[in-house]
Amino acid sequence: MRAHRTSPWWLAVVLFAWVLIVGCNLLDPNPIPDPQSIPPPLDPITVAFGEQVFVQNCQRCHGLLGAGGSVHPDPIIGCDSVIVIGRNGRGAMPAFPQLSAEALAGVQLYLDSLASRFGNLCPG
Repeated sequence: MRAHRTSPWWLAVVLFAWVLIVGCNLLDPNPIPDPQSIPPPLDPITVAFGEQVFVQNCQRCHGLLGAGGSVHPDPIIGCDSVIVIGRNGRGAMPAFPQLSAEALAGVQLYLDSLASRFGNLCPG
């Protein structure tokens, strides 16, 4: 008796169908966004608090709305390192140990709110 062998072209058809099905799911034009990639809504109270902290501590060097000033000409809107740099300082910028973690987080949220309105202007 002869053993039954599957023809290689059937294997190719099954493999092609599998790639097509998996590939179509990967190329979905309307993918469901990953919940972790959706930024949480900005709390208006925290943003307002962050604006107050920014005006009192940051505006003189970084300019109105963080768009750049005479001391720091580059805009900082959209930069995500406010908490670390505010806590430790960097280059000519001093640390602000008197600011709480909540105050620095508020400044970060304030700048994030500006970035959502004006675009990310962080020089990178």
